[in-house]
Amino acid sequence: MTAKEIGLVLCSFHHESLWNPRQYWAVRNSVNVVGWEADLLLISRASKCVTEVEIKISVADFKNEFTKDTKIRKHDALKSGVLKKAKWMKVGHGYEHRHHHQNYVRNYYFAVPESIADKVKPLLPEYAGLIVVSEHINKDRRFLHARKVVKAPTIKSEKATDLMVLALKESLYYRYWNESFKDARGLFA
Repeated sequence: MTAKEIGLVLCSFHHESLWNPRQYWAVRNSVNVVGWEADLLLISRASKCVTEVEIKISVADFKNEFTKDTKIRKHDALKSGVLKKAKWMKVGHGYEHRHHHQNYVRNYYFAVPESIADKVKPLLPEYAGLIVVSEHINKDRRFLHARKVVKAPTIKSEKATDLMVLALKESLYYRYWNESFKDARGLFA
């Protein structure tokens, strides 16, 4: 099971998916929408609340999440609800300053394959929930199913701004055209 497959089963139009794109703006591997890279970032269209899902495919991958220098600031913010250092960050066409050191992630989950769920569950931080993705094969067809095993607690956070939603949409837009360009190589002189 790959991280991409897990991301697709979490957010899709399929009736068993946890988040429906009709109700959430969602993007995989978003950068600088909430101040750090997120494997899957979802913004509710109705409430503007932000959910982040970090996808891990091995226990070592999960443990490394807490040792990387680039991730320490993120986990401190999730723990406390406050970013330690305000900064100017590019959001959409303009720049937005986080005047009050806001955290925007309201719910934070780890999504893992069922094969490592029992090993990861005791290592979960208090601010995180757990989603387990299981695999079933029926008549030569492979099915993935996601379920929330540990509900994520609500983290002290601000709602997403209009600029953040724009940044999320731009991220999707540029990724689409970037992928299209890769497919079109060799068609142009």
